[in-house]
Amino acid sequence: MGAESPPGLPYLASKVVGKRAFWKFRDERKPSFSMTAINPFFVSGPPLARPRSPSNISSSCMFIWRYLNGEELVGPMPDWDYWFDVRDVAKLVAWAFDHGDEADGERYISKTTWAPPQATADILRPAYPTLSIKQGRPGEGYLPGWKTPRETDVDGSKALRVVGGDYVPYDQSVLDTAKSFEPLMRKL
Repeated sequence: MGAESPPGLPYLASKVVGKRAFWKFRDERKPSFSMTAINPFFVSGPPLARPRSPSNISSSCMFIWRYLNGEELVGPMPDWDYWFDVRDVAKLVAWAFDHGDEADGERYISKTTWAPPQATADILRPAYPTLSIKQGRPGEGYLPGWKTPRETDVDGSKALRVVGGDYVPYDQSVLDTAKSFEPLMRKL
């Protein structure tokens, strides 16, 4: 489709091509190491190293920076509003590394939350009352606890079972990410 591709389609297509290549390599080459697919939805959470400027903020966390700086909220995007904290991704990767025999050839879908932009703004606004975070329609467009709507839910329980415990809650992920941006806010 080239330049006429709908936004996001090339990204989604690259995911499909990448996954096919991953499994083809495993099936054809039969490597001596384990291969595990960890499939988080969109990854949020604080960066390991604080960004030195807004241009260094990862694309998956940029929306938090934008909302902190008063940008308009976009409407819910049902296929894009699933989130998984980077620290939980790290736990899952470490588990797969430590349990190669058990994890080999497995796929782990990782998602914890369905949170459209309104939910993120509703989390940020009370924590940063002096900032001009857009109101939108507080409390609308998402379920309590950022639960996934039943009709679009996927089962991520396999990943949760192997790492045990609970995942980082979405509000903590958002607030920890925002906190990592505070030094940048003081520079504005």
